[in-house]
Amino acid sequence: TGLLEQLNSRVVIPVAPAQNAKSFPKNLCPILEINNKKYALLSHQITTVSASFLAHKEGSLLLNRDEIISALDFLLTGI
Repeated sequence: TGLLEQLNSRVVIPVAPAQNAKSFPKNLCPILEINNKKYALLSHQITTVSASFLAHKEGSLLLNRDEIISALDFLLTGI
């Protein structure tokens, strides 16, 4: 991760409360837990933002790495 610190932008994927995303495909929008609350990852809304726009870290999704990569793979390849 240190290699990307020099970039002035970050790739981000928004999340929404899980109860608001019940109709979304699970392989595209997996349910993740952040600070003991469930959220749907809205991978189809991936974007970039200025690093200065991001105020503070809310938590880590490192344990959800495989789910996130699978969602992005489905978004990009349909598989």
